[in-house]
Amino acid sequence: MEREGVLKVAIDWFSIALISAISQGFLLCIVILSLNTHQRTANLLLAATVALNTIPIAIYSFVRADITIHTLVYGSLLLTILKGPALYLYVRSLTEVGFKLSKDLLKHLLVMLPATAIFLYLLTGIDLNEPMSIYQFFGQLKLPLFNNYVNLVIMSYSIASLIKLERHQKLIESAVSMTESINLNWLRGLIIFMIIICAFHLGLDISHLMGFSSIEPKSIVVLVLNLGFIYFISFGGMRQPRIFTEELQSVLTVSSSQPLQTSMQAPTAKGLPQKSSEQAIETESDITTAKYQKSGMEPARLENIWQMLSVLLENEKPYLNDELTLPQLAEQLGEKPHDLSQVINSQSGNNFYELINGCRVKEAMRLLANPVHKKRKMLDIATEVGFKSQSTFYNQFKKHANMTPRQFKDQNLEELQAETATA
Repeated sequence: MEREGVLKVAIDWFSIALISAISQGFLLCIVILSLNTHQRTANLLLAATVALNTIPIAIYSFVRADITIHTLVYGSLLLTILKGPALYLYVRSLTEVGFKLSKDLLKHLLVMLPATAIFLYLLTGIDLNEPMSIYQFFGQLKLPLFNNYVNLVIMSYSIASLIKLERHQKLIESAVSMTESINLNWLRGLIIFMIIICAFHLGLDISHLMGFSSIEPKSIVVLVLNLGFIYFISFGGMRQPRIFTEELQSVLTVSSSQPLQTSMQAPTAKGLPQKSSEQAIETESDITTAKYQKSGMEPARLENIWQMLSVLLENEKPYLNDELTLPQLAEQLGEKPHDLSQVINSQSGNNFYELINGCRVKEAMRLLANPVHKKRKMLDIATEVGFKSQSTFYNQFKKHANMTPRQFKDQNLEELQAETATA
């Protein structure tokens, strides 16, 4: 005879899928923790993120099976609030050199206080020895309200993670010309996906509170999306190579070793009145003045380095090296990496990464416009001009040329045929 308050589990395909998802989620945690890499802290936080995303699936499996469990077990839902902090700290562990877990990080646990207060309030007057369903404990209205708070916390930390990734992108693009394996674009996409899940969850909870929808369809969709997030972040994290290798650390250190110089007041053009900071810069002279002030370098020196760089890029084509870094380019010019970085930023309006890939695209356009190369594969062209993959080549080409390499090639072929026919 079954114990009172416990109903028989209905075995169907979705219940089996839930059980499989739970077991795989926690199994992935074990696999991640067992990886022998130099990213111990990152792996620990990744495993925590996966585990925290698996807990709601486990709780929902009890709800779906209509199993009443000990009330205190629902306290595990409080841990789901930590999905946001765990994800944020995982991003920090990947994007910060020497990141370590410390007591200072305990402040992120403060997000649990409001939810814990609500949970303790709900325990008031409840017989803890009597099992009950999650809806009996929270109530049909309090559960969506609790979920809304959880999702708002996760969304806030997800947005903070995106900001962190954006800063990381700018950092590495300032010193290296190929960022495919270290730009964390896969993680950026997953975080955006997480924000969409939370927004979807929020919207459906609000619609439930207003009486427009039931909880069941919403729960199934959210859990399926959550399961997808678990799989992708697990395998993405396990495949992610170490970002700050000793070589990259040395490159970034050399690139930023010189402190920014104090901005100098460049002389204004003779006969032109001084303009206040509120006035728009309109003349070419004012634009040049502002540019020199921003760079903090003497105008003559800045122009000289830029001219030398232009000659080097045109004649030597160092950008054909797919692993070119800012310090390497600076060494060829006999300049300091920090000075060269200032020159590139002020003269071209781009960072090192954008400048070098722009040169690579220009070289690719030259090759594609030549009939001699019309039968060559795009991947061959891409690798010859310094790109490591065809996808990066296509993305950069479209960014700089406003068309795909194939469109550019076809357009030039049509123009060549038209010229031949006219002749």
